[in-house]
Amino acid sequence: DGGAGASGGAGASGGARGTAGGERVKAVLKLDIEDPVARATLKASAAKIIDRYVDDATPEAQATALTKITELGCREYHSRALGQVIKKAVASKGGDRRQLAALLVAAYKQEGPEFVTSDEFKDAVARGLKGLDEGMHKKFAGVLQIVLERTDLKIDTGLTEEVQAVLAAQGVTMAAAEGGADGGAAPSGPTAEEVANAILESGKLGEELAEVAREAAGDRTDVGPALLFALLGRLKAAGQLEPAELKAAAWLEEDQFQPALAALLYEKNEAAQKALFKVQAFAAGEGFPKGLMFNVFAGLYNKDVVEPEDLIAWKDDNDDETEGKTDALFQLSTFFAQLAEAMEPSSEEEGSDEDSEDDDIRRNPNVMM
Repeated sequence: DGGAGASGGAGASGGARGTAGGERVKAVLKLDIEDPVARATLKASAAKIIDRYVDDATPEAQATALTKITELGCREYHSRALGQVIKKAVASKGGDRRQLAALLVAAYKQEGPEFVTSDEFKDAVARGLKGLDEGMHKKFAGVLQIVLERTDLKIDTGLTEEVQAVLAAQGVTMAAAEGGADGGAAPSGPTAEEVANAILESGKLGEELAEVAREAAGDRTDVGPALLFALLGRLKAAGQLEPAELKAAAWLEEDQFQPALAALLYEKNEAAQKALFKVQAFAAGEGFPKGLMFNVFAGLYNKDVVEPEDLIAWKDDNDDETEGKTDALFQLSTFFAQLAEAMEPSSEEEGSDEDSEDDDIRRNPNVMM
């Protein structure tokens, strides 16, 4: 009955569709129908149900759905269903996106029952791109880069020209993909975390530590964020994460760690913004202790470690998947209100063309402390 396929859709929730779809698929698989036309019709109906299931369900359920399509022998649905997995991955965040990307890798590598040929995979990726807003291309490229890093898929032969153009616009190349964690040679040299810890182990402070930091980091932009994260860990180990101590910001004085952090982060927008996400990640790992986000952000701002533009860019970044952005913004609502007030020029400043300290946004440098 072809109507069975249609009844799994309108008005049903994702979970209800999934349950109904799974039961109908089981029923089809158990049927012993000799008429090939009737059998094909039932298969098509069941595959359409699974098609919806792939679109709505969790990564685990989607993996099951792909297996069911394989069992049904409906190859005409393979690239279509996988294209929906790609769209779902692009729309997902964090762990779900990684799980779905892993599912794509498994499908490409033919792990388990054979699911997709190279041509079908190429078609699936093209389907996954179709209809995506340009603003989603960055996430689409991120999903594909995971596949490129973990398989032998080649951009120039395994993907359509349209997909290649999107990846190129987002800076994804085979060289970048092959340098990934699972796809090729590991980056040479120490990690940012190792460099940051070596800087701190030098035992220097103030300008001497800043010189050590500059020399150790060189042209790398990942050391500054790692250094800030490592410092927060050391403050925790020393029992100095209490609100009163963070508010005093003694660790950010010029004879302490301010010069080293400023050397690697101030007027270096990309590094500074990544450092702010490191603060967010640290706070999330600690369960967002009261005052931590506010006092650290205020300290970094007032001690000229990051610029106000970096703080605003962090606030407005909705693409980064670091855990806890909503909680962080909640703790920082007052901070950003005060920052906006501090950045608003006074009427006297608007009427003056002379450079003065009053032109600096820190008219009251301790407004947030």
